[in-house]
Amino acid sequence: MSVLATIEPSELQVDAGNETSLVVRVRNRGTIVDQFDIKVVGPTGHWATVDPPSLRLFPDKEGEARVTFRPPRAPDPMADVYPFGIAVRAASDTSAMTVEEGHVAVAPFVQLTSEVVPQTSRGVFSGAHDVTVHNVGNAVAEVTVLASDPDRLLNFEVTPARAGLKPGGSATLRTKVKPKSTFFMGGAKRIPFSIQVNEPTAGSYQIPATIEQRPIIPGWVKPVGALILASVAAVAFLPKILFPPQPTAAPTQAAVVTPSPVITPTPAPVTAPPTEAPTAAPPTQENFGPPNKLTVAGDVGGLSSSLGITFRCPPKDACRDDVKTRVLQVLSGLGVNAAGAQLTKFITTNVGTLPVVASWTDRYPYTANGAQFFAKQVAIDLAPKLAGQPAYAYIQDDNGTVHWLTIPDQLADTLLNQLYNLPVAPAPTVDPGAIVNGQVFYANFYSVAQYDGFQLSTLPFTGP
Repeated sequence: MSVLATIEPSELQVDAGNETSLVVRVRNRGTIVDQFDIKVVGPTGHWATVDPPSLRLFPDKEGEARVTFRPPRAPDPMADVYPFGIAVRAASDTSAMTVEEGHVAVAPFVQLTSEVVPQTSRGVFSGAHDVTVHNVGNAVAEVTVLASDPDRLLNFEVTPARAGLKPGGSATLRTKVKPKSTFFMGGAKRIPFSIQVNEPTAGSYQIPATIEQRPIIPGWVKPVGALILASVAAVAFLPKILFPPQPTAAPTQAAVVTPSPVITPTPAPVTAPPTEAPTAAPPTQENFGPPNKLTVAGDVGGLSSSLGITFRCPPKDACRDDVKTRVLQVLSGLGVNAAGAQLTKFITTNVGTLPVVASWTDRYPYTANGAQFFAKQVAIDLAPKLAGQPAYAYIQDDNGTVHWLTIPDQLADTLLNQLYNLPVAPAPTVDPGAIVNGQVFYANFYSVAQYDGFQLSTLPFTGP
């Protein structure tokens, strides 16, 4: 045999999406200068490379090449141990070939993606949402799904509640939502809830959804009923109006009748009815629904092209109704005061300017730090999420009092992902400014803004 080959190591392990390599040593045992081609054979061949793919060697000389295995982070190849062969062939004699064998183990991983359809269901007594879960990992996934709402206004039934997904497989689980109470008349009520997907290896995450509960008696009943009553009245009285009775003609000769005496009784005294006190007008029903106005970063001045952020939910799109629902979730989940946060300037396209401003014609009740408040306007600052910092809400209640409050990460992430498409690898944002008197200021990308005459300026933190 004119060629001798060895590999080191022959047993390897690699994570999907990463790489591992071995060294091939080739010796020319022939008597002439020859070229030796190196090739990977077996099931690993399509995700393995050889560098260099051939060696030109003098007699009794040795050369080295490196074989690298790069399994993609995908369902194929599945997590398993794969055999391979390193074939070395001499160009001068095709029969002079040797094959060195080994094994490479691809480690398992589970990664899930999911979607819910519809995002908002509508019904009087119930709604249904299909949750489709995809396993884009290379190992079997054991998925469980459950649903919950923070105010416990809904009952849920998930069918099936558990599913096993092979690599590259998917399953659809139906979530049936039933409001615990119904109502006969009035406007539709939007109730947000969360669908949670659990997997022992991949962890847990939540998908927001909403049911729009409608009244038992539809809103069109009133105008249709009024039309029916009008039709009945028209049938009953219209002929009399159009064809009134004709007067009877008087006789030619009237009969003489002797009149009888008429006795007029003395009328009894009439007592005037007591004067009733005027009835007080019923109290005005307050509107505690979603905000009347919603403006988000990009509606006025676009978005920062340097970051690559684009709209997922543009103005006047139906998804803005779901964003209003998320604003209500933010209000229901507010925590302690924020430490020196500042709202970004709204109409700029600078890095880190992603505010969301919602306002009510009336007001909206919420609870924070154990106290009851009524919001007139809420400015939610999502920009700190780009720098790994907490998002903040800047709230003016109906008394004109201003509050700074932190937003839970899960709610802020949901709102950010619903509004924008973020780049896979965003450019680094400006670091927060120095800590001054225990306060953190993001002065490098925050400034004063004004909305509808309401000044949103930098305020010193005077929290607990």
